[in-house]
Amino acid sequence: MRVVLIEPRIPQNTGSIGRLCLATDAALTLVKPLFNVDDKAAKRAGLDYWPQVDLTVVEDWRAALPEGASVWLFTAHGETVYYDAAFGPDDLLVFGSEDLGLPQDVLAAFPKARRVRLPMDSEKVRSLNLAQSVAVGVYEARRQLKKRGLVQQPSSPDANAESADWFTQADAEILGGDAAWTEGNSGKGRVCSRRAAGMAIKGWLTVAPRDAYGRSFMHHLNALADDEAIEATRIREAAARLAARKRPEGDFQVAVPKTLTPMDDARTIMAWCRAQADGAG
Repeated sequence: MRVVLIEPRIPQNTGSIGRLCLATDAALTLVKPLFNVDDKAAKRAGLDYWPQVDLTVVEDWRAALPEGASVWLFTAHGETVYYDAAFGPDDLLVFGSEDLGLPQDVLAAFPKARRVRLPMDSEKVRSLNLAQSVAVGVYEARRQLKKRGLVQQPSSPDANAESADWFTQADAEILGGDAAWTEGNSGKGRVCSRRAAGMAIKGWLTVAPRDAYGRSFMHHLNALADDEAIEATRIREAAARLAARKRPEGDFQVAVPKTLTPMDDARTIMAWCRAQADGAG
């Protein structure tokens, strides 16, 4: 995704937008005439992130909006509300200057269907701040793309090490659960099986983040059981069994042929999560 600013006037706005673009893995194009991009005000707003922004400066808007590009023009005269637009991963989100908005020749170059607006309920406000408008547009586009699985939160540099640590903790919980079952402590064994599976899910999520998962192992188990993207029925069923809070104690007492125990379910989930984490990492 790329943000295009046509003739921006205020360095502070542009600096803030550059920071936003870096945070959302979006590129930024500035169209002249404009201020000196090394202006201290732009750098101050962009902080130490400014040199890292994927920044392009062009002489004319035609260079920024090549023929055939998927363009969305953000303007107060747009007929489509921004959240009704269907954004794509390679789209150009185009904004005009703070005082004049988009030039008429830019608006005339694209169909009216490509014009989007940010609704304002009060007639007392003529316009919104440029940096705020860009943030609204970028994050709505990002929300749509993420919902369709086209955007994923990046892993931290140490994600693989952190993931391995979660699996190490899960292995320890499995050992503790096995010992508890051997000693006849089914309650502790059940808790250990849940914790082990939850830690394994956390290890997977560390390198492949997903929406809807919570912070505790119980939240992870419930989310895995409900995750429509998980096609492996046995994985979801194992998670559902482990997440169930009220179950007959007899189901946990003895492992007999063709009877699953909580430890079996936990190991099934752990093996699946390890495979997913290895593939994502």
